[in-house]
Amino acid sequence: LDCRITNNTTGEFIDIDFNMGINRILTIDCDAKTITYDDGSNARAALVLSTNRDDWLNFANGLNSITYDETGAAGATVGVNWENRNTM
Repeated sequence: LDCRITNNTTGEFIDIDFNMGINRILTIDCDAKTITYDDGSNARAALVLSTNRDDWLNFANGLNSITYDETGAAGATVGVNWENRNTM
């Protein structure tokens, strides 16, 4: 896995470079700041942020456009979960 996930709305991105098998799962939790392979191992070293910041891949208010780019990728499945933290 050698990909970039970009929030086109904010310009922030994260790069992931991780040696993983076919049909395996890598979970990136931007809230908890963890990256976990499906065997339970920590893959945090695979992450590079676009800038030095406290949060990973922030969303702007309103609509956001997210892009997944990986050269030569075929049949990749990407899922995105978002939690509304607006308490008003």
